[in-house]
Amino acid sequence: MDRTVTFETLVDAYFEAAEYASWHRDVSGYHAVRRDILASLFGCSLEDPPPRGEMSWSEERDRRLVREIARACLSRETRPSSVFGEYLEGRPGPLEAALRARHEAKLDRALETVRARRRAIFRDALLVAYPEAESKAFRAELLVERGLPAEPPDPTDYL
Repeated sequence: MDRTVTFETLVDAYFEAAEYASWHRDVSGYHAVRRDILASLFGCSLEDPPPRGEMSWSEERDRRLVREIARACLSRETRPSSVFGEYLEGRPGPLEAALRARHEAKLDRALETVRARRRAIFRDALLVAYPEAESKAFRAELLVERGLPAEPPDPTDYL
C-alpha cells in the first residue's frame, strides 16, 4: 500500500527535528534530513530565500517576519517549560510533594495548551508564507529515494 506524506507530515517533521536536535547525531541527523527533504518537496524553507522580483520590499519583509515567527515557535518548543520538569531522583520530600500535588497537573495542562497553540501558529505561518503547500502530497517512498534511510534510528538506543 502506497503511503502519502502531506503538509501535516511536514509540520510534524519540523517539530521532530527540533525535538531531537540535541540528541546523538544518528538521531538528530535522521530527523534533520527528513525535515530538509520534506521542506524541499513542499517548497517550505524557513531560510530566507532571495527576494522575488514581483514582491515589494514590504511584502518580502512581511514574509521574512512570518518565517521568524515560525522559527520562534520551534525554538521555544525545545526549551524545558515546567518548573517541575527536572529529573527527580527518588520520591519527592513532603514539601515538594505538596507543591507538585497542588500545581503540577494544572501547569502540565496549561503547557500542553501553549504547545498546541505554538504548533498551530507554526502551521499557519508556513501556510501564510507558502499557501500552495497545503494542497501538495507525495509518495512516502520519495523520501527514501531522496536519501532518507528507510528505517529511523530508535531514540531509546541512545539514552
